[in-house]
Amino acid sequence: MNEQQGCLGKIARVTAATLLILTILTMPLASLMRSAEGELFSSDTLSNLFEARLISSGFIRNLVTTTIFQREALEDLSQEGVDFTEAFAYLGDEERQEIVDRLLPNDWLTAQVEILVAGTLDWLENDKVQPDLRLDLSPLRDNMLRGGAAASMAEITVDSWPECSDTELGAMLAYVGGELDQPPFCEPPDPLRYELIDQATLVFRTLAEGIPMEIRLGEELARNLNPARAEAFKNTISGIRRLADASMLLPWTFLGLIMALVVRSWIQLLRWWGATFGLSGVFGLMAAFRLSNEMEERVAAIVLDLRNSSPELSGLLGEVLDGLSSRILEGFALKSLLLALFGGGTFVVGWLLHRGLRFSPKRKRTATNRKPDDEEGSNGKGSLTPSPPAVDPLSAVQNEHEDDPPTGMYA
Repeated sequence: MNEQQGCLGKIARVTAATLLILTILTMPLASLMRSAEGELFSSDTLSNLFEARLISSGFIRNLVTTTIFQREALEDLSQEGVDFTEAFAYLGDEERQEIVDRLLPNDWLTAQVEILVAGTLDWLENDKVQPDLRLDLSPLRDNMLRGGAAASMAEITVDSWPECSDTELGAMLAYVGGELDQPPFCEPPDPLRYELIDQATLVFRTLAEGIPMEIRLGEELARNLNPARAEAFKNTISGIRRLADASMLLPWTFLGLIMALVVRSWIQLLRWWGATFGLSGVFGLMAAFRLSNEMEERVAAIVLDLRNSSPELSGLLGEVLDGLSSRILEGFALKSLLLALFGGGTFVVGWLLHRGLRFSPKRKRTATNRKPDDEEGSNGKGSLTPSPPAVDPLSAVQNEHEDDPPTGMYA
């Protein structure tokens, strides 16, 4: 009977050790999946990321500035009657940035990012094939038509021109008087300068009348999107999210089996939990450091592949991927660090309790009061009763508490 129990105990310990290894491997993976799911599908997280990486950093502003002041774009505007290529030729970088700031305020950009992110996440969760994505251009249009954006843009543009010569001043008077369709691109003295700015403001407001109230990005996306592929993509995303939500069940199941196989006291519970959580946290920190280096290399490779075909897209995608990977790995590393600290502390507490119980005063008194075998054999009665066999200290402590009623989680 004792041999059978010893064999079962060894099997239980080997099984528990195997489950411990599986828990150490699966718990960091589940934590990483939960961190990624929480960052990738959080409206607040994505909005803050895009705002920090694309708006506050000036990436979008620089991209728009480069796009607007390209020669091709200015030539398209010049078809409206004014040669904008020459009109904007004297603007410096700071002046171009200032015009874009008037045209695209940060508050409007932030609001549009939040709307687009929320619309995309809603589309991933609903049954619609076409996402409801739109840009609300009405604030920009109103600011150009009735606000001060057009006047500011006109003043910045006129102030960038060189001073008018006598010949150019005569042509400027003819333009203000309506005799010429296009002014000479020079800055006249006051009060003719104010009249020129008023004329330029009217030109910008005329352009603003062609701005639509909104742009429906979802309709354009739906025309280029295969419904079957869209449904398959959404099902894949939904399956990944369900897997991430259920990922923590596996390591906790392993931990529950460990408790059922080998845990018989609170001290054992602390030591097994401490070892499991501590080693899982250490393994997670190692994985976070390794993944950080790999993600940097992969993002750099993606940006490099797209740089030749689409420099703007490569920069945009690089900023987004770098920000997402950083947030995911930072959250994963923080969870792993907390797990390692909690596990280490729990294991130390269990070890200290075990050490204190092993060398408790009660056990010392028991060992001191026990008589030697030669004393019991020569006590005058000639007793031949053999002395009890030696018992391991830890086993004695465990046997001492075997008849005690269960407490805590074992009650």
